[in-house]
Amino acid sequence: MPKVPPFHRAKFPGRPNNGLVLAHIIEDGPNIQDNFLALCPNCEKSFDNMMKPAIYGAFTAIMDGKVPETWKGKKP
Repeated sequence: MPKVPPFHRAKFPGRPNNGLVLAHIIEDGPNIQDNFLALCPNCEKSFDNMMKPAIYGAFTAIMDGKVPETWKGKKP
């Protein structure tokens, strides 16, 4: 897994930064830089639990279901 580069900025600024983590864009995808976002832990949870499912719903409606299954959202 790639490491967060020094002085890297969060993709969603504005929240208190309590450290950055690399979040998979496509969860079961490759461990390459293009498949990660540098996020604070709070934004990572928001991305996984709110943004991915919303984007999944929009793309599913528009793109005939050609969206990664992992974007449906995590099970509670």
